[in-house]
Amino acid sequence: ADAAMIIFLPHVEELVLGYPEAQPLADSKLHVVVPRVLCATFTFWGSFNLVNFWLTPPHLYMLFSSLASIGWNTYLSIVAHEHLRPVFIKVTPTRKMEDVWGEKRASSAVP
Repeated sequence: ADAAMIIFLPHVEELVLGYPEAQPLADSKLHVVVPRVLCATFTFWGSFNLVNFWLTPPHLYMLFSSLASIGWNTYLSIVAHEHLRPVFIKVTPTRKMEDVWGEKRASSAVP
C-alpha cells in the first residue's frame, strides 16, 4: 500500500498543482524515488518478516511488526520530503563566504 501511494502520489500532485509546475517533481519521484523505495521495501520487509516469524514468539508478532512499521513510515516520510530539505554549502579555506553569498558581509569580514 505504501509503495502504491508513492507510485500514484506524484500524479495526484500533478493534478493539484498543475502540469507545468509539478511535472519535474513527478518525473523525479517516478524515476528515482520509486525504484529506490521498492528496493528498500523488499529488503526491509523481507528481512524483517523472515526474522520476525522465525525468531519472535507468536504472541509478540504484532508488537514487533508495529514497531517496524513506525520505523518504515519514518523512512517513507523522509524520502517523500527529501526535496524540502535545505542544501548546505561547505565553506572551505579556498571558498569563502563571500563567494557563496555573492557579496561581502560585514559580519563575516576578517581583519
